[in-house]
Amino acid sequence: MMVNLAKIGLTVTLFFIGAGLSAKVVRSVGIKPYVLGILLWVVISTGSLYVILHTV
Repeated sequence: MMVNLAKIGLTVTLFFIGAGLSAKVVRSVGIKPYVLGILLWVVISTGSLYVILHTV
């Protein structure tokens, strides 16, 4: 459990560094864009997995 949290934290931190985001910028934007991005990722990845499993 702790190892998974550490990996997630490292991944998020590296993403913020790569994207040039700071904690201040993230707070000013708010949570809504991140939630929408995650939902979009879930929908696209689920659809892609369905297509892959049913066409291969």
